[in-house]
Amino acid sequence: MKQSIKQSIKKQFAYFFILLIILIIIGATTQSLGFVGQYIKAIPYGDKLIHFMLIGSLAYVVNFLTHFRRFTFFNRKWLLGSTLIFIIMTIEEFSQIFISTRSFDLLDLSANYLGILTVSLIIISQDKR
Repeated sequence: MKQSIKQSIKKQFAYFFILLIILIIIGATTQSLGFVGQYIKAIPYGDKLIHFMLIGSLAYVVNFLTHFRRFTFFNRKWLLGSTLIFIIMTIEEFSQIFISTRSFDLLDLSANYLGILTVSLIIISQDKR
């Protein structure tokens, strides 16, 4: 029974984290992040660090929710959660080209990809142990 309660709490936290990321994206789009946004901008490369950490964490959470499921594509095994976040964040970053309050940034996209890659490599290395 304790194990199922722990899993339930972990899942609730994972869903909360996804909601938090969605709210951050909405806040950035509406320019309503307030002092947090200004604080991040004041740190050299703070925005890139936030992209790396938040999107990497998001990739981990989605992999957790998909039970670290993998699929085969071009004779290689890929993590489903990481692939989903890769696709979603690519679309999200490119959509900024069409949103007047946002601006497409290749370095943001690169930081997203690096976060996803880092988490994926950690997951894969843990599987091999």
